[in-house]
Amino acid sequence: LSESMKFNVGKERIDVNYRGFYNIYNILAVYSALNVMKIGTKKFNDLLSDYKPQIGRMELIDLGKPVILNLAKNPAGFNQAIQTVILDKRKKDVIVAINDLANDGRDVSWLWDVDFDKLGDENLNTLTTTGIRLYDIALRFKYADIEVGSITSDMKQAVRACLETDAEVCYALVNYTALYPTQTALLELKKELDNGGVS
Repeated sequence: LSESMKFNVGKERIDVNYRGFYNIYNILAVYSALNVMKIGTKKFNDLLSDYKPQIGRMELIDLGKPVILNLAKNPAGFNQAIQTVILDKRKKDVIVAINDLANDGRDVSWLWDVDFDKLGDENLNTLTTTGIRLYDIALRFKYADIEVGSITSDMKQAVRACLETDAEVCYALVNYTALYPTQTALLELKKELDNGGVS
């Protein structure tokens, strides 16, 4: 259920089970800071293996099928998330949840600055839109010529539908105030599954 990233920094080989190309930048920043401060990097990989990403930062929740939750709050963040999704060559379901509460910002015109058209690759199985602005994001996909299979205000329903497909992985890309409700829905579904099935 993990995705390994391997790359070299000088003579050192970095090998971590993180998702998201942007994590390479984060790792390089830490590595550079350690070098500037003359702190040894001999056990750098060991330190990285102990790190647990923050909530919604390509967070993996196993529901019998891997569901990967990622927070993206702006076009740059969404484009990085989309890049990670398309680099995953498994057959995938994608859920996009967009809210427009005060903490998100009421203006969702930024959706038109996101490269959503890149999600329409050959490995996309189903696409679902949800959240308060579920129709706005569905319209955005219409103009990207990507078929939205389902539009629902019920995140649990969206995830349940993904669990019933033959896709190998499900990605949930959400903005700020959709993050915690989505994580809660995923954890509730996990508990239901652990107790014998999804009701």
